[in-house]
Amino acid sequence: MIEFETRVNNVVPKYDNLVICAYDLSKFGASAVIYALRTHPLVIIGGLLQENPFYVDPEEFLLELREQRPASLGAPAAR
Repeated sequence: MIEFETRVNNVVPKYDNLVICAYDLSKFGASAVIYALRTHPLVIIGGLLQENPFYVDPEEFLLELREQRPASLGAPAAR
């Protein structure tokens, strides 16, 4: 899901549409929500649209995810 959210940033600017990603906080853990937050350049917090201070460039973020995957994202241990 997080990789999809990150890659959406490469598609959305090509179209003249508003996209709002909404998350059901009862279905996602805190780490998933924090990762998702970092994928969006603009966020709505408290009803206000604002620049996201936690935003990370998509390619940089995907690299970070790949580097973390074995340790923290539950990848199977090497045999």
